[in-house]
Amino acid sequence: MGINTTVSVKTIMHLNRRIAVVCLFLAFILCIINNLNILGILRGPRITKEVGNRLSHFKSEDTYKPLMCSINGYMSPGCYQLKNSTLVVDFKHIKYWCEMEGYLNPTEDVFHISNGGAQSISPLTFKTHEPLGYYMGNRFSSNPEGKARILLVDAEHTIPISRQWDSRGHPYPIQISQFGLACYSRYRTLQSWKPSPHAFPYQMVVDFKSQFSSHLNCSSDNNHCSFGEKAGSVSYKLTGANLSHNLTALITKGANWPRGTRLVINVSLRLSTRRRAQIHFACTDTFGEGSVVIENDYWALGYSESVDLKVVFFQKHCRKVVLLQNLEMVLMKAVDSINREAKAKPILKSLLLDSKTHKLMVVDAVELRYPRQSIDGDGPGVVQELLLFVPIKNERVEEVGSLRHLLVNTEFERQRFMAAAEWLVQNQAQDGSWRISAKHVLTRDIYLKPGWCSAMGQGQGISLLVRASHVTGDEAFLKAAHRALGPFSRSVQLSQSSDEECGVRANFLGQSTLPWYEEYPAIPSVFVLNGFIYSLIGLYDLSKMTIVNKSNNSVTARASRLLEEGVGTLVRVLPLYDSGTGSFYDLRHLSLAHAFRLSPRIERLTLSKQGVVDTRSGTLQALLKAGPNRARWQYHQIHLLQLYQLAAVIAPQHANLWHIYFDRWLAYLESFCDCEASRRPELPPLSVILTKQVCEYEDKKGTATFENYEGAICRNSGENLRWRLHQGESNFGREKVVLNFESAHWDPPNNRSHHSVKFQVSVAVESWQILPSDEGVAPSSPILSLLLKFTISTASADNALPLPLARGFAASMQVIGPLEKSYARLGIGMLIFTNETIHP
Repeated sequence: MGINTTVSVKTIMHLNRRIAVVCLFLAFILCIINNLNILGILRGPRITKEVGNRLSHFKSEDTYKPLMCSINGYMSPGCYQLKNSTLVVDFKHIKYWCEMEGYLNPTEDVFHISNGGAQSISPLTFKTHEPLGYYMGNRFSSNPEGKARILLVDAEHTIPISRQWDSRGHPYPIQISQFGLACYSRYRTLQSWKPSPHAFPYQMVVDFKSQFSSHLNCSSDNNHCSFGEKAGSVSYKLTGANLSHNLTALITKGANWPRGTRLVINVSLRLSTRRRAQIHFACTDTFGEGSVVIENDYWALGYSESVDLKVVFFQKHCRKVVLLQNLEMVLMKAVDSINREAKAKPILKSLLLDSKTHKLMVVDAVELRYPRQSIDGDGPGVVQELLLFVPIKNERVEEVGSLRHLLVNTEFERQRFMAAAEWLVQNQAQDGSWRISAKHVLTRDIYLKPGWCSAMGQGQGISLLVRASHVTGDEAFLKAAHRALGPFSRSVQLSQSSDEECGVRANFLGQSTLPWYEEYPAIPSVFVLNGFIYSLIGLYDLSKMTIVNKSNNSVTARASRLLEEGVGTLVRVLPLYDSGTGSFYDLRHLSLAHAFRLSPRIERLTLSKQGVVDTRSGTLQALLKAGPNRARWQYHQIHLLQLYQLAAVIAPQHANLWHIYFDRWLAYLESFCDCEASRRPELPPLSVILTKQVCEYEDKKGTATFENYEGAICRNSGENLRWRLHQGESNFGREKVVLNFESAHWDPPNNRSHHSVKFQVSVAVESWQILPSDEGVAPSSPILSLLLKFTISTASADNALPLPLARGFAASMQVIGPLEKSYARLGIGMLIFTNETIHP
């Protein structure tokens, strides 16, 4: 018993010593933390040395402390004060209160801010709509399927599949018509081009059918090749220094492909030779070897042992095969789908799943795999055409490498445009409507059941069909356009279903003299402005068919009457869409059913004892969501473009009214936010100084210097002072700086004669920055640093310049001399110079 007591006492004493040591250690740690807090070191996250070096007024040793923000009386964290008293506000507050959007580009270390959503608003360009020509004046859409709401381009019908309202995908007539109209504009533009006079060093078109001819049974004229007498495969690897890395567009035509046939495109990523992807166009509904991560009716995404990403398009019927795919967009859409799917992202994380993955792709090989043709088949499988080529992405004739390259791109756009028009004919309901298979929820109690139709879809479908009729002379397209007028005369039904005739006609606020064509035919009405005007444009296009195609006068008269009724309504109600700071997307707030659609689940705002509104942010946001639906700035821009077309083409008899609202709404766009940062600053005359002495020339009017980017403009040391000017191209032709130079051109020392050469530099501003004054510059003159894409034109030079020309480049250009009458448009991020010459 005594021994046990002694052991217990010793155990307790040993435990107490351990506790004492732990307490001393904790006390030591707390003292260190307290001292660090006194020094301000742990008061907030430190600014990194890298960021501190970039921001000259921030120092690497600075720290900042968190503050509470009081914004219009509402308290929220997110404000900070730097050690040097500079105040910093979390961007989320700017985003909310000033309707701004922004995103970080980590590769450039630039935070992009705009008032137009995730995509920056570019300067508006107004071109006139043509009833059988360029829709809304748009001549060249750079990326018809690039919109975020497009899931993919269906391999079987070459139409965009929408993920709007249904992530599994569905054919949405509005997006199909817009896709077709964009391809039509590209087709019309390419038709008018001629090949660039200079030869390209790379092969721009590869014909795989000719490469397969030794392995397949081809006709004597090589018009088509057949396969399938026995199972097999044929492949061709793309090798050779003369091949372009941008062979990313595919045209394939064939017939009677046996079930199980696959056309496989093998892809690698340029920055990582270990990353592989495959794109399959399969005459089956199965994924094949590997594991599926995402699957729907149109494609499946997954991986296998040999590739990091496997994309399989399903083709249920391969009696006729027509593939018109932009493979770069296929990869982009696949990566986007993976990033949206929470369960897929961790599984496929080995691939470089970022927004630029598709730009790194290179096609390595093309393979055709086929089983043996079944006995009851329609004969052997046939390959009529199999081309891989470089797509023309921008409206620049310099991208054309040869006549064949131009013709292949032109045919690619024509066939895509016709595929969309043919889908409209084949999928039109008996009542003339195009039905939407996705449910669209407006409120908890107001929604559109699958099977609804849209006035905007009817109008843009008509616009596409009249162009297809004009190009082909096929009356089937015109008859479908005529049938599409039916829903404009039928009223919106409360319980509209797919087995009932569809109508889009509503009465504005119950007034029978004010018909309205609903984009979303709900009850109560929504009155979407842009969708209504798009429907009027379709009616206008059809009404002009009498003049061009001598079509049925009664039908075009019907379209003219519907157009006149719609314009009459818009003349009377357009003022209701002016919010005072922008335009309304719709007028659903005029109906109590829409205005109070969330009220049973929203807590009332209450006042504190001090009389201050006390609310949680969720309640406030819910109330605002239930209020008037002011158009986002991108839709506000659409309203401006539509008003321009109304005044110029659609209804010029009311041009005075359209002009009033066009000017006012454009002014809203120019000064979209009352924040101090959005006001145009009063700047003194700007001086632009040189940061690098590269390739300089002088004359009596000033000095100009160009930074050298990959040999864009530089002095050739072998020719002493002889200048070599290279030609660049600009994508930013809307806002330009025009500089007129008179330069001296020296020959080498053994021939000192010289002559004066005049030439013009037309510069588009990509980005700009005002820097603090530097040494040698007057303190009152800020420094303007410009990043430009520009063109040096020697065509109008007084003397011909025997100078070699090269293709596009980007360069930083800075010119000495005050530039008068300059001002900044911060909302758009461009700088405009109104003067055209440089003064010393």
